[in-house]
Amino acid sequence: MKVVDLRNLFTSSNVSLIEFDGDKIYYAEEKSEEGHNSLFLLEYNLKTRRERIVANYFLTDPAYVQHFFSFPEDLVIVMESGESTVWILRVDKNTGAEKNMARLNFIGTFAECRALDESHVLLYTSANERHRQLFHEYKRLTGLSRVAYLYDLEEGRYYYARDPRICNGNAGSLLSYDQSGERQLLVLQPHGDEEEKLKCFHNMRWLGDNINDNVWLCPLLDFIVAVKAGEECVPLELILSAGTSGLVRYVGMDDGSLYFRARYFPTGDQRLCAYDKQTGRKSVAATLSLGQDEEDALFSIDPQGGAPTALRRATASAR
Repeated sequence: MKVVDLRNLFTSSNVSLIEFDGDKIYYAEEKSEEGHNSLFLLEYNLKTRRERIVANYFLTDPAYVQHFFSFPEDLVIVMESGESTVWILRVDKNTGAEKNMARLNFIGTFAECRALDESHVLLYTSANERHRQLFHEYKRLTGLSRVAYLYDLEEGRYYYARDPRICNGNAGSLLSYDQSGERQLLVLQPHGDEEEKLKCFHNMRWLGDNINDNVWLCPLLDFIVAVKAGEECVPLELILSAGTSGLVRYVGMDDGSLYFRARYFPTGDQRLCAYDKQTGRKSVAATLSLGQDEEDALFSIDPQGGAPTALRRATASAR
């Protein structure tokens, strides 16, 4: 963990951290100047201790909320007010040049979003009063309660996602990363929280062994092509799964591996598992099982410190 004190840089403004990338920190600062609300996209160099304005904009509507996503060359900003309109902006990190700006109007009210790469944003909408009947009919036909849109910044158009694994998910369950020059999409599909999964295990005699946590993976390009083609099943590969008797939960990644916490309820066995990004090989990075005399515990895992050595255990009082 790195701790950097930037309190001397900020006064009464509203600051949002966007990315901590090596010697540079990218953040957004919203403040009032000369009667105008302004949004500054900023870079702070830890070596030179200098701040640089990447870009700045006047905010004409204080109701809008910004969502920031950082990529190697660009910043992507989604601005929304919880209604049926969003603005999407892409800015060059180095020059501050505006590469794309678009206003989207869609059915339903904005729920959440995730930028998958510099050019594609997935947005979720849910029913509102204006479109309630449309959503009712949509749910009757598809069984889905939310709509997922894939927006292509280069084309300036959006596409409906049809795969239930995507539409029934949420923005936080979608993670993308680069591997050997190709962007990958990781889709997490956990069943509730850990307490709920444990309840399912205790009620297994009625529920059976089909309450799954699933982890899916596919090249992002394949995902985009499938959504644009209107396919109802995008080419996701199941890489990890746990039925009613256990759970598997994502905890982080480093350059080489994805890390998951796996627990088997009947024996209490718990492990930190690694999935090699390059080969797909699965291995046990560390055991998390507690001895008979040890109290229950929570685990904090920092994969960037190295898999097994990054393990930290908190006492049961933190639960």
